[in-house]
Amino acid sequence: MTVRATRWFLITAPVVAGILVLIFGTAGSISTTFGIVLIGIGPIVWMWNWLIRMSFVADDRARKPSAPDQEDREAKSQHRVHRKPTSRHPRKKLTRTRGERS
Repeated sequence: MTVRATRWFLITAPVVAGILVLIFGTAGSISTTFGIVLIGIGPIVWMWNWLIRMSFVADDRARKPSAPDQEDREAKSQHRVHRKPTSRHPRKKLTRTRGERS
């Protein structure tokens, strides 16, 4: 609960501060720019938070595979037959012997 509230507070606090700076700031271009930058920090923090959360989800999925999937992979790997790759083109003949220097 606290983590969720902190996560949303870190996203909304700069946006609200940016809106307040735009409303109550002086009419100069510095306060307008600062307000827009604060509003832009909100989506940046949200995306950073989302990327970190997705990395933990992917890490959990990679760390603990389910038991039936692991058994299927082992069974398939034991029954694979690898054939030699065949070439459709004839092999090129060398124009000089191997021992010659060019």
